Amino acid sequence: MKTFSHTFKILLIAILCFSCGFKTLDYSEIKKHKIEKISTAGNNEINFKVLNDLKQLFSNNSIEAEKIDINIRSKEEKKVKEKNKKNEITKYELKIDVNLEIKKETRLINIAISKKGEFQVSNRNLKTIQNEKKTKKDIIIALSDEILEKIIFELNDT
Repeated sequence: MKTFSHTFKILLIAILCFSCGFKTLDYSEIKKHKIEKISTAGNNEINFKVLNDLKQLFSNNSIEAEKIDINIRSKEEKKVKEKNKKNEITKYELKIDVNLEIKKETRLINIAISKKGEFQVSNRNLKTIQNEKKTKKDIIIALSDEILEKIIFELNDT
């Protein structure tokens, strides 16, 4: 009786896992596309770093690949998040928005992502600038990773 219930559980788990429609992402779908034209607007630093990741993703593609056009628009916004009792700024919030538009022959893919981060204001201006740069770098890395995941997902979805 114990082996029957154990076998039944394994069979039930196998049926649920294999019949749910789950598909792994097919990274070979990327190799069927090649970047033909790139246009950017907004913050050049953000656009540069996102474009480098996109170029690495699409770098080893064949000549016969389907050509795509990429349009990137980015925006950076810095707001005061906290002030102390003396009305001095103690913390900033940094928000970065990236809109990515991929034009294929057959369709248009729009990806809009926004990420926020915060950084402390230090007694020294240099330390505050370093905190801002580190926060900005971390946000851009997270944005870039999410953009790549969404591109792979969208290209596998066709």
